[in-house]
Amino acid sequence: MFRFVLEGELTRNRVPEFKHAWTTARSILGTRALVVEISGITNADAGGVELLSRMRETGARLNAALPPESAEFIRSIGIPVTTLIRSSNT
Repeated sequence: MFRFVLEGELTRNRVPEFKHAWTTARSILGTRALVVEISGITNADAGGVELLSRMRETGARLNAALPPESAEFIRSIGIPVTTLIRSSNT
């Protein structure tokens, strides 16, 4: 398994940086799963939300240990909370 842990804002300058890291990881993953820990995201713009959606559509697992306030934020960026893995030990 390969894991990204995102913290802070997924906006403007950070989206291309993360997209590049994701593209690089995909090229070397082989059959290993890709997990993206999104609990630490505090804000995401349209580009950040679109990137997370694309990642999920291509097989990445979005993981979030959700305190109540995080669930609302995750919903607000368009990611259905029911699709997330709710465990901090994944």
